[in-house]
Amino acid sequence: MEQMIARYYSEPNGGTQLYVGQESIIPGISAWPLPHDAPYTPQINHLMMAVVEAGLYEKWSRDMLVEAQRQSRVRQREYLEKNQQLEALQNVQEDLPSTDSRLSALNLVHMQGPLMLLLLGLSIGGLVFTVEITASYFNLNV
Repeated sequence: MEQMIARYYSEPNGGTQLYVGQESIIPGISAWPLPHDAPYTPQINHLMMAVVEAGLYEKWSRDMLVEAQRQSRVRQREYLEKNQQLEALQNVQEDLPSTDSRLSALNLVHMQGPLMLLLLGLSIGGLVFTVEITASYFNLNV
């Protein structure tokens, strides 16, 4: 989990907005795929215990975590620099006079047609509703 957080959620300053608890709720079990009655099983167990007791596993995990955080920071710095360059390029392009401006903001003239269609639909709906209420009133009293 810490590897995933370091790789994908690290901020450029090295911090994260996520918290990882000190203890796990469900401890993970790891194993080596060895034959059941292999003659070298005690030697493997002895070596694995030596690695764990020497703290090598924690050191390797910590080193991998630090490397993942470093790579994430580098990636985010590059992304921010790329965005800043694009913004600077867009600002330069906006400053240049442009005769072929395709983008423009919508204003009331552009929205006049859709607003008229909305009012027409609401009027027709209200008229139909009034006719239905009137028709049901006269049919019930007869």
